[in-house]
Amino acid sequence: MNQAYYENVQDVQTENLISSIGQTTYPSHFHHKIEMTYMKVGSTHSVINGKKYFADTDMILFVPEYYPHSYATSPDAKRMVLLPSANVKSNYDKLTDKTFPCVLDDTEFNRTEILPLLENLYEIRFSDVEKNAKFLLFKAYVELVFAKLFFRYGSVMVKKDQKNEILANVLDYIERSYDDKITLPEISKRFGYNEFHFSKLFNGATGESLTNYVNTVRVRKFVEAYRSAPNSTVLSVAFSVGFESMPSFYRAFKRVYGVTPVEYFATDDFLPSSR
Repeated sequence: MNQAYYENVQDVQTENLISSIGQTTYPSHFHHKIEMTYMKVGSTHSVINGKKYFADTDMILFVPEYYPHSYATSPDAKRMVLLPSANVKSNYDKLTDKTFPCVLDDTEFNRTEILPLLENLYEIRFSDVEKNAKFLLFKAYVELVFAKLFFRYGSVMVKKDQKNEILANVLDYIERSYDDKITLPEISKRFGYNEFHFSKLFNGATGESLTNYVNTVRVRKFVEAYRSAPNSTVLSVAFSVGFESMPSFYRAFKRVYGVTPVEYFATDDFLPSSR
């Protein structure tokens, strides 16, 4: 394999995520990559692209790129979450017009065929194997995961939601511009919609209003910023991520996490997951 290939290999540790995590209530968000959540123990209620789903033990939640989604798990939940980067799932990318169902519910197949591969991926990601070898091994396992999923669930694959191409651009804009003043008239005009149709499209895809979604992003950004600068004040960080008043910040924070910022940071139970 030539040197140019190796120079383009990304670090598995930073570009790919395979985590083993527990209970979480995670607000609506999206990724530039697919996400698989394997429920090892417990269950979760999720909203994916505006639709409600339930996954129990040994079921898999599959979220395509750019699909907004949220989680609310049972207290006993134990999960494995995989978010592979594009350069380790090239074979899956060839399936351009279809995607797996959001709930993969053959529990015996998942438990015997998929879970062992995810556990191996977790061990690979945190192993001391040399970087390039780790990448190749990680890629092989991810492609095997998708091959097995396609073998079992290929016959029930569904059309991707074409609205998500537009929505992806909208969500990218919000993710980049969350600290600006984002209003329905401004963003509707930016993307060539009248306000009514844009609001209907956005609410249908994300399951919430533009204002709530933007404030959810700001709350997530607040948590990230505050954790990285614990000596800053809540006031300064809240204003830096786009909130214009403390009452609106506290309302949004309580809506997203169900607790106040003080309660959130008081215990590891409320710390954001590594996702």
